[in-house]
Amino acid sequence: MPDQDRSRKPPDKGRTGKTLAEKVRPIQERAGQMGFVSDGSDDKAFMDEAWGEDDQDTEQRNLGAVRAVIKAGLDSGSGIPADQVFAELHARYAKKT
Repeated sequence: MPDQDRSRKPPDKGRTGKTLAEKVRPIQERAGQMGFVSDGSDDKAFMDEAWGEDDQDTEQRNLGAVRAVIKAGLDSGSGIPADQVFAELHARYAKKT
């Protein structure tokens, strides 16, 4: 690739994790066997698999993070009624126009 940085060092052969290219290769092979997907409907699934997003541990960590944010919101006190929030937003944006 002409725009690639030539001063960049190659990946360390002794590391334990797979490179992205190593993760993507079997996915690309399966995609090729399935045929060309022109609408892009499977792109996200392929990339999620390549990045390990389908990993159950990752899913559990993400779920734990979502639960923590929800709990922090609930613990922060009573909320503001939606009608009040939207009235304030409408008033604020009415001044700007």
